[in-house]
Amino acid sequence: MIYLEARKLLLKKLGMRSYTTIEMWRWLKEKGVLEKDIGALLEECKKLGYLNDQQWLESFVRTQRARRYGQRTIALKLMQKGFSEREISKALSEEGGDEEAAIRHLLQSRYRSRDISDPHQRQKVIASLARRGFSLETILKALKSA
Repeated sequence: MIYLEARKLLLKKLGMRSYTTIEMWRWLKEKGVLEKDIGALLEECKKLGYLNDQQWLESFVRTQRARRYGQRTIALKLMQKGFSEREISKALSEEGGDEEAAIRHLLQSRYRSRDISDPHQRQKVIASLARRGFSLETILKALKSA
């Protein structure tokens, strides 16, 4: 695919929603764009402000926290997207969210019908929260205060 065609496709795709540099690299590679052209296209998009990995990362973390996911789940999702552990830990610490408050909110909304005094129901709630990426220590603290 020639440079101008690839540029047109890339700008159209970036006009629909935000993507990471890694996602765009993979997508352009699938489309058959030459690697030297991919590098030039991505640099051009970064200069124009269409690609901003840091901004995308911060937005993603905010969105996942708003959906009440724990740090582990968010980190795993970001690793799948190709971010380094250093970038992930920086983003999670900058966008610091109160996991206990998130758990308490889930207990009052999603799990309000569960009787957490019943050991069987309590285990189900703990397992569900752990699958959402919360640490056992944080879950137990939040259950004590609830």
